[in-house]
Amino acid sequence: RASELDRRSGWRRAGRRILFYTNGQRKRRQTLHTLTFTLDFEYEGDQVFIACGHPYSYTQLRAYLAALERDSLRAKRFRRRTLCRSLAGNEVDMVTVTTFGAPADQRGGADTR
Repeated sequence: RASELDRRSGWRRAGRRILFYTNGQRKRRQTLHTLTFTLDFEYEGDQVFIACGHPYSYTQLRAYLAALERDSLRAKRFRRRTLCRSLAGNEVDMVTVTTFGAPADQRGGADTR
């Protein structure tokens, strides 16, 4: 793609006239919001991905998950284990968030113990 040749390729913040606001509509008792923005594309036919949040690296994700495990309050509702390894040999975690030890009807799901 044309932008891959550009030194500025990769993830970056972009856009102008970015607005996020309550739009006055409701659905099932929830207030709805609207996000609007203007984005100019540099190259015709270029491949562009848009994300609401800035992406993070595998290393950052692993550090964040480790911090959650060390947090005594969050660790009560959070577990992770290695599900498998990627083709690159990286661990792929399975994360479970629930009320451990509570009866299944209080967790909102089936008891899988």
